[in-house]
Amino acid sequence: MSKTNMKFCNSYFLVDPTKASFLDLLLLLFSSNLTSARFIDSPPDTLKGFRRSFASRWILALAIFLQKVLMLLSKPFAFIGQKLTYWLNLLTANGGFFNLILNLMSGKLVKPDKSSATYTSFIGCSDRRIELDEKINVGSIEYKSMLSIMASKISYESKPYITSVVKNTWKVNFVSSSSSLLTRLFFFNVCFTAHSLYMTLRLYPVMQMDLVGNYDFYNAFQESKLTQAFVFKTSSTNPDLIVVSFRGTEPFEAADWCTDLDLSWYEMKNVGKVHAGFSRALGLQKDGWPKENISLLHQYAYYTIRQMLRDKLGRNKNLKYILTGHSLGGALAALFPAILAIHGEDELLDKLEGIYTFGQPRVGDEDFGEFMKGVVKKHGIEYERFVYNNDVVPRVPFDDKYLFSYKHYGPCNSFNSLYKGKVREDAPNANYFNLLWLIPQLLTGLWEFIRSFILQFWKGDEYKENWLMRFVRVVGIVFPGGSNHFPFDYVNSTRLGGLVRPPPTTTPEDKLALIA
Repeated sequence: MSKTNMKFCNSYFLVDPTKASFLDLLLLLFSSNLTSARFIDSPPDTLKGFRRSFASRWILALAIFLQKVLMLLSKPFAFIGQKLTYWLNLLTANGGFFNLILNLMSGKLVKPDKSSATYTSFIGCSDRRIELDEKINVGSIEYKSMLSIMASKISYESKPYITSVVKNTWKVNFVSSSSSLLTRLFFFNVCFTAHSLYMTLRLYPVMQMDLVGNYDFYNAFQESKLTQAFVFKTSSTNPDLIVVSFRGTEPFEAADWCTDLDLSWYEMKNVGKVHAGFSRALGLQKDGWPKENISLLHQYAYYTIRQMLRDKLGRNKNLKYILTGHSLGGALAALFPAILAIHGEDELLDKLEGIYTFGQPRVGDEDFGEFMKGVVKKHGIEYERFVYNNDVVPRVPFDDKYLFSYKHYGPCNSFNSLYKGKVREDAPNANYFNLLWLIPQLLTGLWEFIRSFILQFWKGDEYKENWLMRFVRVVGIVFPGGSNHFPFDYVNSTRLGGLVRPPPTTTPEDKLALIA
């Protein structure tokens, strides 16, 4: 039986891959009777769909198989990731491969310090851009999208790195791109009087960035600190914004990938089915979602961030906030307002200006989607979900009409390999594994590899891909869509993407009606 007190939900479907053998998975394909399956915990009525659907059993067997393989390889996977990341930082610290050889021969080898603000993650090594794009209009949806993906990207980094970027790189004078460079110079040159200076600063605000917190949150079910987020405040927008950024799926962290592939869910009254793994990462307790967390031993993501928002927003009535994340982080950002709604936190929801997710997996079923559409519409929340090309993660967990029925809620900003965007109900090829899409995916992967050599000449030096990202492109040819999940393409999509948007007066619900 489940470790969770099930009084908070109407039904549930929980899968424990550790209890399933590979023989069990083979038998699963040929047996429709799962009530005695030791690796499934669910009421008998919930399992009726399996008796009608071989597809459901196939999807479940595939998901469990992939999780078991990941768990078996978790230690070598993590070891390879640590060594590869250290090697990449060693190259950077010594100025490249040839300088590394020279320094090694001359006894001047520089060893990277893992605790320093310059030690970069594997994700960071694939895309070293940390500056915000000054060409985007401050305060616009495009600006918030750009700010969100940059926050989502650096959320993979260490606490010293994040602190350094927010305080030393982003806390700069940031002039609105609504005027040309000549206009800016003219205005600043004619500021002879205090009044002129005052008016200039009003027209061209100072980008003020303040780091609010950098957190490691506890997962009660895995009994470890597995959820990370950081929070900062920016005064460049009107109103001022708090940005909550959840860390996404670590490339070499098997537990994160297992969470993405997990098909377990809880079904709550008037809400729908919600992904169990994401709920646990966000702060689900053994007795469900109590209104208040009374634990003094651990910090949980939802409860800690909610209290921080209560404190900050209570002291500044004009302050608002946005939620963002890439991959797993996007799922947590999309789920957070749902728990606020369940707890009746209308004041906090009214202050939520937007949700910006990138490569976000599905977090619930169609009923959950309808519930969230109501929340978004009621509180006027801007929901921007970005999907780049064939990214596999937004297409999991799988959508199966008999048992899983995972669906995205709200429209999708879908971008192709030319960074041209279109607002859709969902990205094409919703469940990824489709033979009709295989050849187009392979050809697109090949084109993206070729594009990596010419993009800087086409779009500018800031879009140059390094050798690591080009290697990732090669992997993307073998594993179509694998390279598309990296933040690099999402950063490019927010900066280069030509997205035709519905009129700004429409609500998020109205956007779906405008899809061609």
